[in-house]
Amino acid sequence: STVLSHIPVAAVVAASVRVGNLLGAMHASSARTACYAAVVLSIVVGVFNSSVVFGTRDYLGYLFSSDKDVVRMVASVLPIMALFQCADCVSGIVGGILRGCGRQTLSAMSNVTAYYVIGLPVSLLLAFGPWHLGLAGLWWGLTTALAYSTVLSLWYVYNMDWDSVMQKVHRTMRASVM
Repeated sequence: STVLSHIPVAAVVAASVRVGNLLGAMHASSARTACYAAVVLSIVVGVFNSSVVFGTRDYLGYLFSSDKDVVRMVASVLPIMALFQCADCVSGIVGGILRGCGRQTLSAMSNVTAYYVIGLPVSLLLAFGPWHLGLAGLWWGLTTALAYSTVLSLWYVYNMDWDSVMQKVHRTMRASVM
């Protein structure tokens, strides 16, 4: 998961910089278009990453162990991780867009609430609670947290008043110059 999460990192930085530059140049409409293009790109990369994970699920366990039980356990959680990859790519891009808009606090609060308020309790409940899902429960909790964060951030970005955000960016830029 960590290795695959590095694939969209360049797109995250590019989305953040592009949206920020367009807002700084007073092109709110173009910033919105760049935002939508970045989200589409994140979905494509997420589907690619998920396909790689899902398609190689029966073999990836051998990178860590030759024990058949370990390989089976890894293969059993990789479909969940494949879903996680889609949400991870989109969440990363949308987080970059929010940073480019000067909304770092919103992105941070979304992630904190997602992981500590939703993800951790769901993981513990599913892994060690009445269902005893073990490792799969931990992955379901993480996936739930990331899905929540992704949906919340996407909702905010798609309902954002881009002209208002652009004006706020310019007020912030003027204040930092003085």
